[in-house]
Amino acid sequence: MQQRFSPLFGDLRMLYRSAAVRSTVCSLLTTLGLWAAAGPVQAQVKAPTSNTLPTLTPYAVTTVADNLENPWSLAVLPDGRQLVTERPGRLRIMNAQGQLQTPPVTGLPPVLVAGQGGLFDVVPAPDFSKTQQLFISYACGTRQANHTCLASARLQGSALTGVKEVFRSQPAKSGGAHFGGRVAFLPDGTLVMTLGDGYDYRDKAQDLTTHFGKTVRLNRDGGVPPDNPFVNRTDARPEIYTWGHRNVQGLVWDPASKRLLAHEHGARGGDELNLLKPGANYGWPLATHGVDYSGAIISPNTAVDGTEQPQVYWNPSIAPSGIAVYAGNLFPTWQGSVLVGALSHRMVQRIQWRNGQPVVVEGLFRELNERIRDVKTGPDGAVYLLTDQPQGRILKVTPPLAKTALPEGHPLVGAWRIDVPGTTCYEIYNMRADGTLQVISGAQQADAEFSLAKKPEGEGFYKWTNKITDHNQQPDCMGTVMQTGHEATFYITFHSTGDQFLMCERADLTACFGPFVRQPAI
Repeated sequence: MQQRFSPLFGDLRMLYRSAAVRSTVCSLLTTLGLWAAAGPVQAQVKAPTSNTLPTLTPYAVTTVADNLENPWSLAVLPDGRQLVTERPGRLRIMNAQGQLQTPPVTGLPPVLVAGQGGLFDVVPAPDFSKTQQLFISYACGTRQANHTCLASARLQGSALTGVKEVFRSQPAKSGGAHFGGRVAFLPDGTLVMTLGDGYDYRDKAQDLTTHFGKTVRLNRDGGVPPDNPFVNRTDARPEIYTWGHRNVQGLVWDPASKRLLAHEHGARGGDELNLLKPGANYGWPLATHGVDYSGAIISPNTAVDGTEQPQVYWNPSIAPSGIAVYAGNLFPTWQGSVLVGALSHRMVQRIQWRNGQPVVVEGLFRELNERIRDVKTGPDGAVYLLTDQPQGRILKVTPPLAKTALPEGHPLVGAWRIDVPGTTCYEIYNMRADGTLQVISGAQQADAEFSLAKKPEGEGFYKWTNKITDHNQQPDCMGTVMQTGHEATFYITFHSTGDQFLMCERADLTACFGPFVRQPAI
């Protein structure tokens, strides 16, 4: 039954929305013992501060695609293609050869781009190979009256067909904050979608008559599964799966442990990693490890009886976004680990369960200094990252390649010169037999390790990974700034006469730098 409040109580509720008043009331109630957690409190793990986390695993990071405008979600398709959403309302396809296709996919439903709102998740159906069906979450409506929506569609070439809205959160809200929008399939074929509290509507996270601060479980056509936890209650919306959330932006099903994991943003502190259970209340805003952005107290409680406690919480906040469970073979020590992306702390944290308890093991990719929006694992065992910026990137993480010595008499060993067209500038590259490269450009010098990633793919075709290990960070003759730690992949072809080679940025031998010509030995 819908709750009814007297006019006086309604006025008090409005007064309580004031941060200063709420802070004073919370402190007074706590002092009087009138607001405190009751009953046993579940164990919870506070994550170490990010700057104390070690990096234990060696890895190599290469750029797969760039110039993406605030990419939000990445999906790896069974045929090797990848789909990536851009928050301003574009869906892009990257083919199996690593080339980003233009123009973007057509046929998207109308997307509201405002504040944090835009195009969110893209998730292929479990039977995508047969049906080509996708599910897309997005902000819809207007700035004054908006929702989080979910649509199904089929991908036909570079177009979406049969687009159908299957869910729209209710009621409408105003503003452009806290939409949620992550989607994950469960083994029974149903899907779960996360819904934010709308920022200004956080009290509604405890109101089962609204979708604010909830997750919902749906059939693929948008219908309600008959075993949903609130399906037979008249005072609750039947789609609701869990409640008491702030803004969940990470959601993943772990098939090995048969757990649905989610992380959500706290306010100023209080980010959480939760194990989602049907019908469970996760406490927001009755209990939190954070405070308001103003410093005001949201709640004096970190735990309230009848609510679930986080598996891990972060204080200070890391702004988690994107989550994956690693199940590949490239990083054996990561098996079963949970990888959590961080926006504000610009890293990925790896979490393992040991003796039933989560342990934050290491911090990864800090050297990139980029906001990590999404984390995915591919069928090749690599980890893929999305960086959140106006010129965002898709990054691929693999084990580092061992430096490879070149065979005696290899035609690439020795000094080479390339002239930059239209200028008097040139560079000399010294290919060493031990697999390293010395780059000489005027007074600039840099050492880069070159590793043979594959055997020759045809006569004179090599794929190399180049990692700059020392550079003065000044523009080189190519007009670029090569910074220490920069890593890239190049493709080298050389003539059988051994007097010339080309270095290209792509395997299709486009975007080459021009001919490198043999020079006297250095």
